Amino acid sequence: MRRMQGRKRNQTSWLWRAGLVLALIFAVLSITRTVFVFFQARTAFRETTAVDESIAGRKQEITELEERIAKLKSGEGLEMEARGRLNLQKPDEHVVVIVEDDKGQATTTDNTRRSWWKNMLGWVGVAW
Repeated sequence: MRRMQGRKRNQTSWLWRAGLVLALIFAVLSITRTVFVFFQARTAFRETTAVDESIAGRKQEITELEERIAKLKSGEGLEMEARGRLNLQKPDEHVVVIVEDDKGQATTTDNTRRSWWKNMLGWVGVAW
């Protein structure tokens, strides 16, 4: 009898252990899946936000282009575009083009502002 009770206890303790291990595995898998879904949702939210910002930018660009089209359809806008792109001028009118160097300062041909060694290099043929 005692042997039977000992076997039953061993069998029930083994069942409890197996059940506990299975419950832990299920809990770990559930938590892993939950974390995976969370990161997928966060990535989708970021992508959605980026697409929404891109759409807003495109709508703004469309609005600006429609305004430019409306302006170009008017005589004044067409004239401004012709003057800006093609340097066209009206009769008895002169176009002046101001050219600046890379630094945003007007170029000068005054040799007194340059140092003596730059003047010397310019005389040799190496100029800045």
